[in-house]
Parts: sequence; C-alpha cells; structure tokens
Amino acid sequence: GQQGVQRARLLSEGNRDPHWFTALEDTLARHGVAMAANRADTVQRLDAAARLGVGPFPRASLAMAGEVDGWIASMAALDAEDRLRGELAATRLRDAEAGTTSIGPHRSDLAVRHLDLDMPAAEGSTGQQKAVLVSIALAHARLVALSRGRAPLLLLDEIAAHLDAERRAALFDEVVALGAAIQGSALVDEKHRQMRAMIKELHQKMTENSTDVGANFPAEARKMHDGETPARSIHGKATFAEAKELMEEGIPVLPVPVLP
Repeated sequence: GQQGVQRARLLSEGNRDPHWFTALEDTLARHGVAMAANRADTVQRLDAAARLGVGPFPRASLAMAGEVDGWIASMAALDAEDRLRGELAATRLRDAEAGTTSIGPHRSDLAVRHLDLDMPAAEGSTGQQKAVLVSIALAHARLVALSRGRAPLLLLDEIAAHLDAERRAALFDEVVALGAAIQGSALVDEKHRQMRAMIKELHQKMTENSTDVGANFPAEARKMHDGETPARSIHGKATFAEAKELMEEGIPVLPVPVLP
C-alpha cells in the first residue's frame, strides 16, 4: 500500500527518523493483519468448497502459507499486530539494503494440494494443474453465487483446449447449473459444435420417415388439416409469418432451427 511505498522511499533515501517509521509501520501492521485475517477467512471458505470437487474435477485443499498467516492462526489479532510492528522495526536496515519489505502479508503464498492424488498441486502435470484450477474456479463461482444471490461471469481463457470430453461436458453442466455467463472462445466454440450436432440429429430423426414438400409446406399442411389429402408426416420450408399463421389456425407444426 501507500505506507509501504513511503517506508521504502524513506529507507532508500537514508532517512532514519524513528517517528516517521513508527507511524508508517503502525499503519502497515494494523492494515496488514486485518487484510491477512480477511484473506484467511475467504481462503478457508474456498477451501471447504474446493474439497467437495465437481464431477470429474479433482478435490483440492487451499491454505495460506506465510509468517503473518502463522501468527494470525496462533495468536490474537492485537498480538499479531505487535509482532509485525516489531519485525518491521527490526528489519529496517536489511530492507534498506535489499530495497524491499521482507516481512508482511504480501510475502505469503497460496498452498494448493491435489487431494485425489494426495500431493502438492505444484508437483502435478500441466493437465493435473489445469484440472485443479478449474475445480477451484468453479468452487469460487459457487461461493459467489451463494453470497450475492446471483451467478457470476466466468472468464475462462481457452480452457476447453486443456480438457478431455468428459471434463468439458462436466464444465458445461456446472456452468448451466450455476446459471453463469461464460466468456471464452474455446468454450463458446465447443458449445456451438455440440448444439449443431444436436440440431443435425433432430433433423435426421424428423425427416427419415417424412416427405419433403419444400416451399409447398404451408399449402400441404392446410390440405391435410382440411382433409383434402391423407394425413402423413411432411417437412419443408416456411417463413416465420407462415409458420405463425399455421399455428394460429390450429395446424400443428414444429419449427426446427436451420443449420447455417
């Protein structure tokens, strides 16, 4: 934050005024511990959701790994603040030489474990790591949906390219169940391909035992409805207005999307 930048600047300039540093480090300690505590709470809730897994996606555990995180877990917040103030004061000279702040919540890492394989996610293959990340992203989406009462927008960059067919289908199912909007060209392309396949299959089933009457469909449908020709299964072409008129006349028709 701003106080950290000011502290680093004062250290680089050789300023040793204890009053400046005491004030800055007090703010850093109070805000840093508060941020780390809130972060730990969020990660704890995400950990509980990620441990459930989603279909073929692996279960995962998450925890913050850092010195400040250890203090928060083992002592009261005020004691953690005092500890951080003391460490910041004790590391001024070292931080001045290194040009950085060597202690604080910004030094923490997120430790992720692949529970199904009982191993750190960082040690897994690229495919295994991708699967864990998707599982965590979906767990986070569920938490957001529950806390806000509405589904989130998921930004998934070419994620389908890294998933097999089973996991792609599971991802689509979860997105639909969440009611979430998705952004990601690979996902959209894959969903479009699946929809085309479904429409094609529907066309085949409807036309395999049907007569193609082409553009004469409205007239032929009316003739059968009026009893002028024997009833039979037909298919053909009709404009939206023609199909609407047929339905308003009580003639049963089923509009089917046309593949481009």
